[in-house]
Amino acid sequence: MPLYYITGPAGSGKTTVIEELIRRGYEAHDIDDMADWFNEATGEFAPEDLGSTAAERDGIPDFYEKHSWKAHKGKIEELAKSANSKTIFLSGNMSNEEEFVHLANKVFALVIDDDTLRHRLTTRTNNDYGKNPVELQNELGWNIGSADRYAAAGYEVIDATQSLGVVIDKILSLTNEN
Repeated sequence: MPLYYITGPAGSGKTTVIEELIRRGYEAHDIDDMADWFNEATGEFAPEDLGSTAAERDGIPDFYEKHSWKAHKGKIEELAKSANSKTIFLSGNMSNEEEFVHLANKVFALVIDDDTLRHRLTTRTNNDYGKNPVELQNELGWNIGSADRYAAAGYEVIDATQSLGVVIDKILSLTNEN
């Protein structure tokens, strides 16, 4: 059975898609539960309580220049092994995706325009990431050309400005899980 990875910028609907897949009876995970801030200078994962809120991250000089949000590769490898006996969906956006994306049978990239990204990040209630002006600008900068980058990487690009039902149906049709 396969492991499917769903990626995309912050605000593209990854968490909402995972919640809907779970509601429909699929095993699905948010990769944020398998990730931590990584200190680029030391080459180590930062303490779990470091920068748990945007306000705390803002209080650390040059936090975003010194840290990146990375998944623990070993945790993804364990999940991929368990996908041998069942279908599993995993969703997130990590700075180290290249270390584990090959473990997925197929990768889906949710894409949105800048106005949708800005609106979703500033109004969402389930996550504070992106409400901070630095985080919002980082995400808007990263969003430039993301659909083309995803397509060039061979990911299945999905317009996530569509309704949740349409997005889920598209994913399931491309996995033969419907």
